[in-house]
Amino acid sequence: MSARASMVHLMPHKVTVKAFVSMDEFGAPTYAATGTEYSARVIGDKRRLINGKGEEVMTNYKVILAVGTVPDKRDQITLPTPFSPVDNSILKLEASYIEKSLHHCTVFV
Repeated sequence: MSARASMVHLMPHKVTVKAFVSMDEFGAPTYAATGTEYSARVIGDKRRLINGKGEEVMTNYKVILAVGTVPDKRDQITLPTPFSPVDNSILKLEASYIEKSLHHCTVFV
């Protein structure tokens, strides 16, 4: 059993990650119509981060994902009910590896 498979029982939530497709003419991101569902643990986590544009932003949640590949920082993550807001941009992404194998990703939204 892989390390990732052994921790799925600790992830009671299901989140959907929609892939970034492009930017429209107004600079707004567009995403794939459907996404990939992952097991996750969503934790309320207020913290200040500096985003890719150098702006200070506040996170609402830390999401630990059991994934096989690292999502793109431009992707959109959809949280389950009762979390709000439901559709979120990824503000920060951290990949955790064990012996050169991806174990999980922590996403701040």
